[in-house]
Amino acid sequence: MSIRSVAVALSLLLASGTAGAATLQEQYTAAQTAFDAGRMAEARAGFAAILPRLDANPKMRVQAALVRARMGSAATALAEPETGIALLTAALAALPEKSAGWTEAQLDLGLAAELAVDYDTAARAYRAALTAVDPGNTLGLTARIGLARVLMFSDAPAARAAADAALAAMSPTGTPAARAQYAQLLSLRGRIELNDGKPAAARPWFDKALTNGRSLNNSKVSIADVRNRGDLAIAAFQTGDLDAARKYLAYSGAGTLRSMGFVLGAETPLPQCAPAGPLAKDDMAIVEFSIDKEGRVNGVTPIFATRAGAAVEMARAVREWSWSAASVAKLDAFWRQAVRLELRCVDGRDNRVSRQTLGPKAVEWLATHAPEPLPPLPAASATALPALRAELARRQAAFGVASPQLLPVLLRIAANPAQSVRESSEALSNALAIAETARAPHDLTGYLRIEQLQADMPAKLNYARTADLIIQRLAALLARFDAEGEGQSFSAAQAASRLAAWAAVPRDNARMREAYARVLATPVAVLPEGDFLRQAARLQLASLEAADRNLDAANALVAATGLSPEQCSAVAVTPVTTRNSFSENDFPREALRWGFEGSVRVAFDIDAEGKPTGVRTVLASPPLVFDDSAEHVYRASRYQPIFGGGRSIGCSGQQKGINFEIKR
Repeated sequence: MSIRSVAVALSLLLASGTAGAATLQEQYTAAQTAFDAGRMAEARAGFAAILPRLDANPKMRVQAALVRARMGSAATALAEPETGIALLTAALAALPEKSAGWTEAQLDLGLAAELAVDYDTAARAYRAALTAVDPGNTLGLTARIGLARVLMFSDAPAARAAADAALAAMSPTGTPAARAQYAQLLSLRGRIELNDGKPAAARPWFDKALTNGRSLNNSKVSIADVRNRGDLAIAAFQTGDLDAARKYLAYSGAGTLRSMGFVLGAETPLPQCAPAGPLAKDDMAIVEFSIDKEGRVNGVTPIFATRAGAAVEMARAVREWSWSAASVAKLDAFWRQAVRLELRCVDGRDNRVSRQTLGPKAVEWLATHAPEPLPPLPAASATALPALRAELARRQAAFGVASPQLLPVLLRIAANPAQSVRESSEALSNALAIAETARAPHDLTGYLRIEQLQADMPAKLNYARTADLIIQRLAALLARFDAEGEGQSFSAAQAASRLAAWAAVPRDNARMREAYARVLATPVAVLPEGDFLRQAARLQLASLEAADRNLDAANALVAATGLSPEQCSAVAVTPVTTRNSFSENDFPREALRWGFEGSVRVAFDIDAEGKPTGVRTVLASPPLVFDDSAEHVYRASRYQPIFGGGRSIGCSGQQKGINFEIKR
């Protein structure tokens, strides 16, 4: 956001300051020049360099606040809205109310809070700015449009009034940029109606936005065109006009994202359903966001939601998502600007396979040999990855490239789902070399070998071949552990548990039995009673015994766990698929006709007979197209029931993904 008028005032104040003001002025001018040119990292560093001198002089309290506001604006532009909020809030406390600097800071605070999905703070900031500006000028329009965006889900009448006032102050003619802004505001006006439960009233606004932007016959589209057509598709779906919905989706490009290289992220957790979370199972939101080249999510915007709470919760969840840089590189930067997904909440735990944990001896050894704690890290893996790389470089410089102090960082880099396969493999290799040189316990070196063999898998193998190769490698690793006299170690139990899980892919029950039996044969001093690996092995073996009608053996195994019949949730036991019905007939004919491809994640429970129940879509790209087909596939699937308490029991909180691809 431009703040040139405030920059002039600050320049005059600095020039009339104390000795050394000329140098201070030069530093400020350089930082402001970088700010105006959009070099925000350089600008923030420049402003930060002069801030201590301003803070040290009580007479320059206002100047310090203005510089702090610049830093907040720069932080927001660098996708750090929480930092921006803190800096802008501190600046506002020292700025004269309704001054130019105060007004600009309120607008910047509104934007930062909006990007942080803190719509209450954003609304207060935009309203405050409106008290100090002419509602019809540029700043007034900015405040009204921002207010309409953040009130769209919680106060439709107020959002409608703000948008209408902004439209009345704008002209549909003028420069291309002015016409584009007018079209975007028309689209926003339609979203207000859409989220107020009035899709029929929304469509004329979207049609006007499209007319004022570009026509459908123009071969060149902007990202605004993509958004307008996506909005029209949602409204058409909501009014039951499916042909129009598919047409607009086709023109938006959403149905071809997968063929262009878009895949679901390495880390896409969804909010919890009630009672664990605030959302109901039928709450749905369509959220738009951009993905930068490092795999980080920026600019999250809820487009449509069945309830205000769903809009906010889903947008907050998406902010923590991550992609690997390698997968992002496959999708053109244009299409990464406006990715839209359909989202719902999930029950219980995430059903994806979790990474193994370190054994107790490894944890104890690391606490002694690598005691320096990791710095606080962002929740999103793609955002945390650069911080981990910087911390690794710092530790290499401070302790040397072979120091055990590097191990905690290398372990976190290897486990980060946003990194490349190559970086993960290199981190594991380096960690293993350091651990072996430092004579680390087998709990640590064994863990690293387990992880490395899976990280070093050849590319482009199908799932079945991947499973076969991992099974072979794990079996060879267990033989090595035996030869080294570590066959009953914690790491050996980890390797056996991992082997059994992969053996479920080809349904090799004999190998599964052998591997789980090996876990249970691990001494209690090494693998205590109640340990996750031991409990999961008992429950999986119980299900295998029950499937063979060995009910006494199955009951004894379940009784040994001491668990209630909710084993599936208690220790993350995953039921084995016995029938998967997916075929070409499940591809929707309309989607095939339009050339649509997509990905869907469904959630469901499994009853005592192995039948999925409560099947529903929880994540879909593109929105609303493949939901019914994906749900049909999993309703027809069957699973081997989990056995417990003398009977087969259900299993809640399952999640499975399915891709709809056109054979070419």
